[in-house]
Amino acid sequence: MQDIFTGNFKTGSTGNQILAKSLKQARDIGLRPSIYTHPLGTYGHSSGTTFGMWDSQQGVPVNGDYPLHENTVYAIELNTTVTIKQWKKDIRIMLEEAGYWGANGFRYVNGRQEAIKAITW
Repeated sequence: MQDIFTGNFKTGSTGNQILAKSLKQARDIGLRPSIYTHPLGTYGHSSGTTFGMWDSQQGVPVNGDYPLHENTVYAIELNTTVTIKQWKKDIRIMLEEAGYWGANGFRYVNGRQEAIKAITW
């Protein structure tokens, strides 16, 4: 889901355009996604392009209409839902990583999470 979403980043595209394209691509391959990404600033949430909200997957009025600019940082927040047949239950797998968009494309600020660390006791 992260690759689909960040692969659609394009300077000048609006948050709503990137959201719609990403959700469609993910659904077309059988995922059940939700994207709720926002710009980051010095104190957390910041002004700028918004890509969906947990309760607004059809686009975000005003903030979702802002175009993506280079040299900006975002909280890449999203999830996809999977069904665990043995549990007879849907489970959402959620991720949040800080990402940077610039002239050379997208990169994760602190590196990308590549594994889930299970904690058992």
